[in-house]
Amino acid sequence: MDILEARRQSHNVRQNPMHDLVFTSTGVEVANMRPRNTTKELFGFDAQDVANTAKAAGRAIAGGVQDTVTGVVGLADDIGSAIDEKIGGLGGFYMGPDGLEYRREKPEDAPSLDEMFDAGLQELGIKVPQGDSSLEALGRGLVQFGAGMVVAPIRGAGYVNTMLRGGFADALFDPEEGNLSTLLKEFGLDGAVTEYLDSKVDNDASASERLEGRFKQALEGLGLGAGIDLIMQGFRTIKSDQGATEIIRNKLSTLSEQEGT
Repeated sequence: MDILEARRQSHNVRQNPMHDLVFTSTGVEVANMRPRNTTKELFGFDAQDVANTAKAAGRAIAGGVQDTVTGVVGLADDIGSAIDEKIGGLGGFYMGPDGLEYRREKPEDAPSLDEMFDAGLQELGIKVPQGDSSLEALGRGLVQFGAGMVVAPIRGAGYVNTMLRGGFADALFDPEEGNLSTLLKEFGLDGAVTEYLDSKVDNDASASERLEGRFKQALEGLGLGAGIDLIMQGFRTIKSDQGATEIIRNKLSTLSEQEGT
């Protein structure tokens, strides 16, 4: 290639913005940009990705609400079974040949109420399946916690009531899955507090052990509820303080003007 041809090609590359930098074993080369004809290539996502995201969001919301109802049923069953273990004689409702029936003695290998509820959802074909991504699982858990605070039998505003609602919401989670303290221990961040608050139980745990696990989850939930109340109180304070509101508004306006320039 002579000098004039090299100069011509260099001039064309500088004049044409449609080129890519290609990293090779010999260095960096400039090549013509490959045409991008699909939405996926242009924006990094397409209509199918949007549809999948919408489905995942729907599953997270519906699944979180479903898990809240299952948690209420499971909590009621654990309380009743624990009382029956301690004093006996209460009996319970179990699935018999003719459907749900009351018995004084609990049959061997009898499923729990939440297990029967879950089986009923599957039989009706309305059980919301678990998602296949950690982000969806996180969203589902957040929805369950929020729904648990909504259905908590605690009314009224205030710091203490919000803490109690958070405790109730956390108690609705299955203790077999553990809690935040369980996760911290798995990462090696264990101590006296996490050791005590670890709520994880085996799948063959007694009702009393499960109820103890739920109690530990509720203690963690008290802290989460307190955090939510502090955040809300902060927003209310800022909103009622005209000076603070004006400062935030001016700051946002300045940032907007800087973005425009």
